[in-house]
Amino acid sequence: MKQLFQAIYNYFKSEEIAVTDIYNTDAPSKAVFPYVVMRLISDSSEWTFTENDENCLIQFNIYSSSSDSGEACDLFQAIKDSFDFVDIPIENYESVSLTREPGAALNRWEVEGKKVWDFMMQYRFVIQKTT
Repeated sequence: MKQLFQAIYNYFKSEEIAVTDIYNTDAPSKAVFPYVVMRLISDSSEWTFTENDENCLIQFNIYSSSSDSGEACDLFQAIKDSFDFVDIPIENYESVSLTREPGAALNRWEVEGKKVWDFMMQYRFVIQKTT
């Protein structure tokens, strides 16, 4: 899993998506908006006689403190443009497929007295261990 998270982070940074940072699982309390949090939702191994696959569902949450949803929507589009059906290099793995899951959600929450946009999207990563 470490290699997958590192590959996502490296690829995200290389795409120069206009966020302050991408965090794994949680953002620090002093994180500067806009930022993204990635988290593992599920992971299942799939073995055959010749293949060792990992089927992982990764969720990205885009957080924005903008007064309207425009910034969060623009970042959603940037991530979509960068990640849909791409082959991300992963150490010791081969990327088999990368598919955005249906069901993105845009919400607005109050966090410490401040309104924050939260745009959630999920990607299914199927990766195969190389020998």
